[in-house]
Formats: sequence, C-alpha cells, structure tokens
Amino acid sequence: MQKRWNTGAASPPDGVILVEELKSEEEEPAVSSDEGGTADSSSSSKTWGLLVQGRGVDCAACYILNTCRVRSPSGFCTHFCLARAKCFGETAAAQLRNSWLLGANRLQPQ
Repeated sequence: MQKRWNTGAASPPDGVILVEELKSEEEEPAVSSDEGGTADSSSSSKTWGLLVQGRGVDCAACYILNTCRVRSPSGFCTHFCLARAKCFGETAAAQLRNSWLLGANRLQPQ
C-alpha cells in the first residue's frame, strides 16, 4: 500500500486509527455457576485503546473505548463509552470511571 502512495497510484489516507484490546490487571476471573459454566454468560465487557493519528505532528489523540455486549430477547445490544485518554498516570479503568464522575460535576451549577 505504501508503494502505491509513493508512486501516486493512490492517495495517502487523511488519518490512521490503531486499535488494541486492553487487558486490565484489575479484571477478576469469571465466577463459575453450579452448572459448570460462567455465572453470567449472556454479557461480555471489553476495553479498547484507540490511537487516532491525523496528518501532521499535532493531530494525534488517544481514547479509551469500553464496550458491553448484552443478550436480549431480540438479539444482542452493545453499550459503549468513549473517553479521551491521558497517556500516563491512571489506569484505563480509573480514567473511564473518572470521566463519568467529572461529567456529572460539569452539569451542576457552580
């Protein structure tokens, strides 16, 4: 693909998005039910790290995406939360939790 960009056969993209599933040290193992399966097999939650790089040096941003897939009578429903990430410091789970807490504080009059 890069060869096609260099020769002019195709134009380079305006941006690139890199996605990686984040494994948390805080994750608890699934609890087994009496039947031998997991206690809650109808839902699953995953956390993803997203790096969005646009053209130019100052066009990069990091985000944390948390998805929760839940089974319903009509199929599956996916709930998601997307928050801007700080590169260093708190864990992804703490940043997601704090984004909800800070969002609620912004709605209250000061």
